[in-house]
Amino acid sequence: MASIDEAAQAFPDRPGIEVGVDDGDTGQDAVCGVPAPGMEFETQLELKNFIEGFAKRTGCRIIIKFKTFAKASRSVELFGHEGAWARGDGYCNFKTTSQKADRSVKSSCTLNIPFTYDAGRRRYVIKGDRFCLSHNHLVEIPSPAATAIIVNYQRDLTPEQLSYIVNLGKDSLPFPKVTHMLSDQFPDCRIQKPLLHRLLRKGKLLAGVQPRS
Repeated sequence: MASIDEAAQAFPDRPGIEVGVDDGDTGQDAVCGVPAPGMEFETQLELKNFIEGFAKRTGCRIIIKFKTFAKASRSVELFGHEGAWARGDGYCNFKTTSQKADRSVKSSCTLNIPFTYDAGRRRYVIKGDRFCLSHNHLVEIPSPAATAIIVNYQRDLTPEQLSYIVNLGKDSLPFPKVTHMLSDQFPDCRIQKPLLHRLLRKGKLLAGVQPRS
């Protein structure tokens, strides 16, 4: 157990989206980094992915709360559809035992990441007002295995990962050794066996080795 200040942090307002360690939606392309005032995002999806990735890496369960534009026409004007986020904030959903039953209290934690849409810049911007990355409670830092992204499809691999796996197939290495090497090389990624077997087989074929049927 450690304070989030010793590792990293976490966080959102109106309809609510909950994100956290067990959320499997975060993609390989989710933005990595630590939130800071002034950071900009082109779309609400990019902002959401950033928050999800940050929450997952730091072991926090985050609620994203947001307000849409008061006038639907404004959302259509800016985004081409209704319901776009106008502003909101991210917050850790930790509550003390005494406050858990109080629905008027959304969180007992001090962590808060406010954001707004800047129409002039056409970007979502993290605001400095009320911004705080410090938790006032202990947070269990997740192990790399707990935060690893599960990959089932080749399209979700980076070119580097794909090339690395195919080359391992060319060497016809034992499968346990392959999985061990992959966990060392890409600790934040868990490639599922069916995909891994297909790519290793591809490597063997490229090397002129006839795979076992």
